[in-house]
Amino acid sequence: MANCEPPNHDSPLTAMFKTAIGEIPTFRKANRWSEEFHTFMKRLLVIEPSERATAEELLQDPWMANTLPRKGMETLFQHIFVQSTLETLLV
Repeated sequence: MANCEPPNHDSPLTAMFKTAIGEIPTFRKANRWSEEFHTFMKRLLVIEPSERATAEELLQDPWMANTLPRKGMETLFQHIFVQSTLETLLV
């Protein structure tokens, strides 16, 4: 989703295959994201559940500590929704 679309969105079959073999999606523009974000995503996308960080552990991650508070995220999402809606209407 960091690429503005689901990974392997062009082919559901490819998406299922890559997930089944444990292939982790990559960022198209990796330099766009902070090292903290990359580290957070690596912890989040561990395939083996017993090795994956828990939600409680992820909430304590340094990247989460630096994100916008909940109200800020709501405002950001509303802005993105309005922007994409306007773009759709104007095309």
